[in-house]
Amino acid sequence: MVLHIANPEVCALVKLFAQERGVTLSQAMKIAVKEALALEAAERARADAADSLANSPRDR
Repeated sequence: MVLHIANPEVCALVKLFAQERGVTLSQAMKIAVKEALALEAAERARADAADSLANSPRDR
């Protein structure tokens, strides 16, 4: 499978990422997507937790 990244800056970053990890470009893309999704999920969980704390009833 041929990987084509239209943005030259992104392409360079993916190549660097692949070299640093010692993986193929395809594997680097999969790793990057998984890490981005995990980071997004963690940020969403933190935001939800903060929102729950802000909206919870407090003892007065």
